[in-house]
Amino acid sequence: MASFLLIVQSTFTLKILLLILAGSLFGMIVGAIPGLNTTLAVAIAIPITFYLEPVEALALLSAVYKNGIYGGSVSAVLLGVPGTPAAACTVRDGYAMAKKGQAKKALDAALYASVFADVVGNTILILTASWLAQFALKFGPSENTLLVVFALVVVSLVGSSSLLKGLLASIIGLSLAMLGMDPMTGSPRFTFGNINMLSGVTLIPTLVGMFALSEIFVEYSNFCHAKAEGKSVDVPQDKKSRLSLKEFFSYWRTLIRSSLIGVFIGALPGSGPSTASFISYSMAQRSSKHPEEFGEGSVEGICASEAANNGVCGAAYIPLLTLGIPGDTITAIMYGALVLQGITPGPLVFTQQGDMITGLYVTLFICSIFMLVLGKILCRTLTNVLNVPKGILFPVIMIICFAGSYSMNNTMYDVLVMIIAGVLGYIYKRIDMPIAPTLIGFILGSQMERSLLQSLIKSENNLSIFVGSPIAIAFVIIIVLMVGSNFWKLMKAKKQK
Repeated sequence: MASFLLIVQSTFTLKILLLILAGSLFGMIVGAIPGLNTTLAVAIAIPITFYLEPVEALALLSAVYKNGIYGGSVSAVLLGVPGTPAAACTVRDGYAMAKKGQAKKALDAALYASVFADVVGNTILILTASWLAQFALKFGPSENTLLVVFALVVVSLVGSSSLLKGLLASIIGLSLAMLGMDPMTGSPRFTFGNINMLSGVTLIPTLVGMFALSEIFVEYSNFCHAKAEGKSVDVPQDKKSRLSLKEFFSYWRTLIRSSLIGVFIGALPGSGPSTASFISYSMAQRSSKHPEEFGEGSVEGICASEAANNGVCGAAYIPLLTLGIPGDTITAIMYGALVLQGITPGPLVFTQQGDMITGLYVTLFICSIFMLVLGKILCRTLTNVLNVPKGILFPVIMIICFAGSYSMNNTMYDVLVMIIAGVLGYIYKRIDMPIAPTLIGFILGSQMERSLLQSLIKSENNLSIFVGSPIAIAFVIIIVLMVGSNFWKLMKAKKQK
């Protein structure tokens, strides 16, 4: 106990606190800028760690990581543009609330849910890291394939008023993920002779196009109609709209469930905050007392999305530290940072570097505190962007979209991808087709294809591998029950009509 208190005391140094402050600000700003992402922010911070001690390096990178994921919700609420892929679901309700003059309330919900889930994730990391890592090892290619199918089914069933539209949107997303190089043979497919297509469709420009550009098209159309009819086109910001803690904790079931979903997904190597956010949001809508409010400005929807994607952050350390397996690109960068420090992540790190692990645990909670404080400070000023007239705001957002898309690879190809995605998103909104299934299919399509091929190769094309373990059987049963119950509800509704 004395040694633990000594480690905690040594962690609260001015240097570490300043590093966490700098990392939190940097991560939050980068996460809030459409076109940039948390992976880039963490990668930029890596050279600084060359001159730091292991605990100091992990403190800096953790602050950038956690606040970068949260920062994506800021632009999602204020501009309708997800700063990071993990904030894609937050756009639906966050931007809807902002247009109603409740931007501060939406930002409060995103911030409180992020901090809540972050603390839950850190706590579970400390208490159950070893056990969760061993359970995550049981997920082979077949289980990962069924996990993606489960995510697609959940989003398709819940995210749309029409099952057919939801499934069609998922198929479009999976089709987009197939463009580029074959993951097994390396041969080009569906590239149409365009060399830029070899790398496939870029994620960030697609997100920016389907959310931001399509929203600009819709809003501009409404702007022109309103102006022609002599109506007011600017929504005044209600500065009194704040989220009370009583209202926030009234969604405690959603917060706990979404945080646990984030922890579970974060403990699985190969998954990430985007997957957790989509699954959590869909399950929250399915179990909500007011599902009709989702997509129209639901605080519960924001809580579900942000709790899930931030719950991933703490749990992402589980496979990294206990197994030496990076769960995603960000933890892969952190793996490299630890190796540069002369530390090899794995089971032995808990015995050989026990002080460092304890110091990491302490810094994770400090990061949560800084996220709360900085988030509250920044939210007070950032909402002023909504007071800018739309005639000025729309062109500025459009410039940000074009600059962010171009900055991905410094090519006009990514700009073209964004424009096409924007037109597609506009069509989706006009025909009332959900965007979420397309995005989750696109984001997880390559992972699903890779796991599917690995499963078939492993089983020599024997489909029984997808019911070859208790986890796989459980997924199959859940998927069948969900699809069956949805068809039963549709048939029952049809008979009543």
